[in-house]
Amino acid sequence: MRVIRKGDPDYELAREISNARFDLNPDTIYFCDNHRDIADLICKLRASPPRSGIRVRAGGHQHVGMSSGDGVAVIDVSEISRINFRRRSSEVWIGAGTELQTLYGAVDARRLLFPGGGCNDVHLGGLILGGGWGPYTRYLGLGCDQLKAVRIVKADGTFAEDVSDRNDPDLMWAIRGGGGGNFGIVTDFFYDLKPWPEGLQKPSIFSLRWTKRSLIADVLQEWAANFPVSDDTRLTSFCRLTLVAKELDTPRDTDDVPISIGGTYIGTPEEAEALLAKLLPTTYARRYRPKTADSDAFVTIFYADFSHIHPDYQPGPPHKEAERVARELGYDDLLGAPPVEVQSTCSGMPFPHKVSGFVPKTRIEKSQSGSGQPVHRPDPHMIETLRQIFTKQARAASKVRCYLSLHSLGGEVFTNETYRERSAFPYRDRPFLFQPQAWWADPNDPEATKEGLGFIARLRKHLVPYTEGGFINFPDLDLAGPAPASRDELLLPYYGETNLARLRKIKARVDPDNLFDFPMGILPAD
Repeated sequence: MRVIRKGDPDYELAREISNARFDLNPDTIYFCDNHRDIADLICKLRASPPRSGIRVRAGGHQHVGMSSGDGVAVIDVSEISRINFRRRSSEVWIGAGTELQTLYGAVDARRLLFPGGGCNDVHLGGLILGGGWGPYTRYLGLGCDQLKAVRIVKADGTFAEDVSDRNDPDLMWAIRGGGGGNFGIVTDFFYDLKPWPEGLQKPSIFSLRWTKRSLIADVLQEWAANFPVSDDTRLTSFCRLTLVAKELDTPRDTDDVPISIGGTYIGTPEEAEALLAKLLPTTYARRYRPKTADSDAFVTIFYADFSHIHPDYQPGPPHKEAERVARELGYDDLLGAPPVEVQSTCSGMPFPHKVSGFVPKTRIEKSQSGSGQPVHRPDPHMIETLRQIFTKQARAASKVRCYLSLHSLGGEVFTNETYRERSAFPYRDRPFLFQPQAWWADPNDPEATKEGLGFIARLRKHLVPYTEGGFINFPDLDLAGPAPASRDELLLPYYGETNLARLRKIKARVDPDNLFDFPMGILPAD
């Protein structure tokens, strides 16, 4: 076990988290690479509690910085990075500190699919415990849905070698989507992975980008009505609306466009193209052709590389600003580094940002026609509200990239009753997740900070009539209002009343003294 304290030469690097908006100074950081060290450490910390509590960290990607804190003891599991396949090649134990890029490479070599996320430098722990949306969600379910068992160090310092639905179904239910840092320290996750479909060369990645603001409503309507309920669950997609300074006739990959659709298809590019044309009957253009009727859109479809990371998935600050700050802060090694560039949120450089997360009030409905095909009817007032917001022009000199991502659900998330019963994620009948995002480069720029926070607050306010709930992987302390009366009020959007009550009862059983506590942590039932 490596121990880093304030004043040590490696302290500044060790305390770093992915959101540079939070300048947090833990007292001690414990890098543990096995369960015995964690168990011994918990017993020690129980006997002599840190002045500000304990936090658990896998990769430091918790958006509001709650895997760290001022004066806390951080138990870091990033060095529990291991992928151990059993004799049956589809069964695997994966360490909580494993990066997705490493994991995707290992499962690809065996032609298996893992229900991971869309950012390659994220570590497994927090992603899976929060639910986990990713490039194969409609085909495989959420990241937590196929989870079979865990190894976990509990709050009393005991180690459970194999917690599963067989021996502790309540704890497994809570672990699947109940959020990280609540019920113990998970060291490893066990999966039985699904193979690639027969004959598949590689999954395909696609990107569609429209250059005209006038098409926002039409594209959004077709995406929201058709993509979440497509009967071809091999398709998982996201739609993104972006504030842009100006429209461009032939934008480069690094340029923003008002609306885009991207995603993954577990099939060939030709099959993906045919499906996209079917799902976007009026807005799809087969390819970019200047000065023709369909020159408002262009399409890219290609086979995925080993990282499975979509190049358009989650851009960070504007390119030039990101490069400037990277040089100033000594991140020169990331400039232009493949497979992502420095302005990407997956580059490994911590950028200040603000995100939120919620779901639409409209739901996926089972077909009444007998066809079995579910349907979703987007709220036209929501579509119009978003059109008005993103038709407005961004400031030309803005240092902040502001956008709204919509992550498609449906497929296995909606139809699989076993997944529904065995996880704490409460919004399986919703068509997609909303994730407003604002990214800037300089944590010491008050103007950029104000602009980014203001965008999220205004967007959330405009969408209140059409949205509800939350997603614990996209945490936002402001979601429940400026001053929630209690921890329960803060957490109700994420879990719902029934699930939160059950989660609190499980917490009372496994951590009655609330050793694992943080501002958005689940409290033990009274």
